Amino acid sequence: MAALASHVFCLLYSLPGPPMYFVQNFSLILYPVNKNLCPKIDPHRDVIFNLFTRENPKVSQILEIENDSLLSASNMNFLRPTVIFFHGFTESLMADDSQRIGRGFIERGDYNVIIVDAERLLAGLYYLNAVTNCKHIGRYAAQFIDYLVTKGLDLKKLHVIGMSLGGQISGFVGQYIKSGRLSRITALDPAGPLYNGVTEDDRLDPGDADFVDVIHSNKGVFGYKYPCGHVDFWPNGGGPVQPSCSLADRLSRRPFSLNTLVFCDHYRAYQLFARSLTDSQRYLATQCSSYKEFKDGKCSFNNKTFMGISVNEKARGNYFIYTGRDADGYTN
Repeated sequence: MAALASHVFCLLYSLPGPPMYFVQNFSLILYPVNKNLCPKIDPHRDVIFNLFTRENPKVSQILEIENDSLLSASNMNFLRPTVIFFHGFTESLMADDSQRIGRGFIERGDYNVIIVDAERLLAGLYYLNAVTNCKHIGRYAAQFIDYLVTKGLDLKKLHVIGMSLGGQISGFVGQYIKSGRLSRITALDPAGPLYNGVTEDDRLDPGDADFVDVIHSNKGVFGYKYPCGHVDFWPNGGGPVQPSCSLADRLSRRPFSLNTLVFCDHYRAYQLFARSLTDSQRYLATQCSSYKEFKDGKCSFNNKTFMGISVNEKARGNYFIYTGRDADGYTN
């Protein structure tokens, strides 16, 4: 009976549907695609690897596992550093975090930038289903990286980045990769709901890469509320409320965005990281035991490191910084 049900679900998913809908920046789906019921990943719809380089900064080239023809015809250059980015819930390749971080790396230097589009598997309003799919996305992406390693990818030149659920997916990539060990994972306010309190096997943790840095901006709401990296940054205390994210601020945004209305504090993590790509020494953070002690000046002589792209990979512990409204994407 279970096998029959799985076959029926797989058949259902193989049809042109389920229909996708777009409400402003939200990606919504009529009914969820559950990879526990149908584990096979469709490389054309479920998880798509979009390559951007300086040769093709605006139009992506699609890469697939074991597809040597696509790889050889692309602008992928294994002499360059490579970035792989995972978006979050209700997002896609066209989401602001995917676009801004992708552009930021292309403007910063000569990179292979791969934006992973898992829109169908992370679509709203099915958050529980999206969480279920995260391990499948992570396992499939790990297989993709293993394939690239056989073709010349140097894992020491690979930087895996994820926003929200993408941050948790990045951890699963680190768990499932077989060709070696990830060098660096950056998690941007990794998702908290259904991850707070679970074991390390079921979420991002420092064991998933040689170095894991995390920026928390909406702790205890949409973001994970505990330290989960080698170094954890808590801008403006890590939230749950960020400067420029009051209700009045959210409602006054032009053009008005439902995504920003809902996720304003959550999104500050990727906005701050994206700003660091063009201004790498902008956010000097201080190691401290709490945001209160940081604000009271009790940690002024403690260790410091930059939050964002130029973090010192030897840094360990919790770091705090006050950014105010800086880099929120609207006031600069």
